[in-house]
Amino acid sequence: MAPRTLLFSAFLLTASALPLLAQDKTATGYTMDWTRTLQERSDPLMNAKHTLKGWSFMVYECSAGEAMGHWKNYMEKLGGTSKSSKPTRVSGAAIPGLTSNPLIVFANAKKDAAAGGVRMVVAFALNDTTNMPEEPGWGAAVHDMAVQVNRAVVQEQVAEQEKRLKKISGEVKDAQKEEAKAAERAGDAGNDLQKVNEQQAKLARKQADLQRDLNKLQEKYRIKADPKTLEKIAKTQQRIAEVEKDMAKKQEAESEAQEHKNKHDEQIPEAQKHKEKHESEKERVNRELEALKRKLEAIR
Repeated sequence: MAPRTLLFSAFLLTASALPLLAQDKTATGYTMDWTRTLQERSDPLMNAKHTLKGWSFMVYECSAGEAMGHWKNYMEKLGGTSKSSKPTRVSGAAIPGLTSNPLIVFANAKKDAAAGGVRMVVAFALNDTTNMPEEPGWGAAVHDMAVQVNRAVVQEQVAEQEKRLKKISGEVKDAQKEEAKAAERAGDAGNDLQKVNEQQAKLARKQADLQRDLNKLQEKYRIKADPKTLEKIAKTQQRIAEVEKDMAKKQEAESEAQEHKNKHDEQIPEAQKHKEKHESEKERVNRELEALKRKLEAIR
């Protein structure tokens, strides 16, 4: 295959992969899958001028300060008391998996760009200068810290997404109510127009009846010029004129009612579109939430 063809094929492959990569993140930018492998390793920890043997692990999708905050919260759950210093100092924590609890646990956190996250280093110590005697459970204890801290990060993402779902659910309900109101207003406007049309029809029938009466009276007067008949003709003509005035008013009312109905009819598809947009957003937010929950459970 020619080099130019290879380059073109590589471009197509890369371009086709972009949407898939974009779908792996929530709208707020969090990854929806846990693809990391938590691996603790031996790393030194500096306490002033003293070097302590430590263990490190990675924390992802947060800042160094946030990682330290989650670690301190975990230590407090284990009964520890933290002191803000450099490095952070925790005393009194009962570390799971250790046969004896360390008098002090030191920790620091720093961004590790090469590893794509924050590297935390912890050390179990008797005092500021001396590690506690090493035991086989250190690695497992540090791994548990890595799991708990990373889960705390993702748990915040889940909580944030739950708030977003609650908010969009409220917006969906509001949009559904607005759609129902739009349909109700359109229905009311249609009823108003129907009433006007019924009134017009009634007036038209009345006008036709009066016109028939007038025709009969005029024919009667033609045959016999009776003054009383002439008086009835005048009264009938007056009634017809009044009906025509009413019909003109109803014509204006019909125009207004039709305009009102058209206005509300046009609001229905707009309200439906607004509702469907929020329903679609709710579905997406819910899918992302379920993915984040699976991500949380995948952290081991």
